[in-house]
This record gives sequence, structure tokens and C-alpha cells, in this order.
Amino acid sequence: MSNLVVINGSPKKSNSATSVIIGEMEKLLNTKLETYQAVEILQSVDRLERVNKIIEADVMLIVFPLYVDAIPAPLLKLMLLLENARKSLPPLSTRVYAICHCGFYEAEQNKVALKIVQNFCNRLKLKWQYGVGIGAGVFVTSTKDMSHGPNHSIFETLGTLANAIQQHGEHEEAVQPNIFMSPKIPRFVYKTGGNLGWKREARENKVKRKLYARPYVE
Repeated sequence: MSNLVVINGSPKKSNSATSVIIGEMEKLLNTKLETYQAVEILQSVDRLERVNKIIEADVMLIVFPLYVDAIPAPLLKLMLLLENARKSLPPLSTRVYAICHCGFYEAEQNKVALKIVQNFCNRLKLKWQYGVGIGAGVFVTSTKDMSHGPNHSIFETLGTLANAIQQHGEHEEAVQPNIFMSPKIPRFVYKTGGNLGWKREARENKVKRKLYARPYVE
């Protein structure tokens, strides 16, 4: 397989849904992935050296959570560092894929964020391939085995992405359409489970009453 690097765009250093998805990609690709975490790079003294390693990759996979219908601040800052590092270099043949996951049930909420990554590739003259938008991310990453049950379709989508990465881009000259996928569960079931989860966490953190606060009601 070509030299592949993964960018973990989650602001969380550990226990993130993003890292779970990257772990699934490692299983599908059957290899330990060279992963760079945006928030750690920004805080490191050798961040320019790490940035140079990223832009030298043959394939780049960017995985991140949706933040306010866009990308997290650490990932945006890292993308700016990559842009500055690329200014003096000729166009590269780096292929770029992205996975964006969100807490919304509808996977299409990730559409704008993936478009931002595509624009980033166009600006740096990188070869954008396509992105995967995953809805109901909390449910997806809370299951132990994605290959069975409601998450099977998402598992298959990630498998298709893994195959595309391994093909060395031989059949991917044109930009492919993004894929949007949510678990095969009714929306009301996901919403009910999410509400119960919020209440449980609020109770554990002793702020349950604040869930019902209406500060602007006269």
C-alpha cells in the first residue's frame, strides 16, 4: 500500500469517536496506521517536522467530528500549517479522503464540512477523492462490532473506502461523489436514546435541573 497518513481532527486527545473510526480503518486495511493528531501537533515543538511528513504522503485520510456544521478548530489550524508548508512546493499527487461523523441522525449534516476539505485540497493542488459522512456517530462508535447489526451498512462503506485507498488511485482520476450513511435504526429510537443519555449525564454531574432552564422567558 502507498505511504498513508491519517489526521485525527478531534479536539479530544483520547477516548474520541474519531479514534474508534480510525481503529476500524486499521482493521479493514490490516495495518497500523501512521496517525497524526491535530491538537497534539499544534502543541508540539517539532510541529513543522510533522507537517512536512504529512505533506510528503501518497495518501492522506482526514477523520474528524462535525463542529457547528464545519470542522474543529485544531484541524483548521493544522490545515493552515499544511497550506503554508505547501506554498513553495510543486503540485503533488497526494490523494485525499475524509471521514466526518456527527451526532445528528442525518448523515447529510456533514456535507458542508466535507466540502471544506475538498476546497482545502483544491487550494493545495492535492487530489481530492471523496468523503464519507456518518450520522448518529455516538451510536456507531458505541457498538463493539460494526460488522453486524444496524451499523453493518456503515462498516461496508468504510470497507469500500479502505479498498479505494489500497487501489493506489489507478481508477480514480475523477472526483467521486461523497457517501452519506446512518445506522439502520429508526430516527425516534436514536432520539429517545440520546435524550436518555443527556439526562443520565446531567444527573451524574448534578446539573439535571439546568436541562430545563428557560433563562429568557419572562
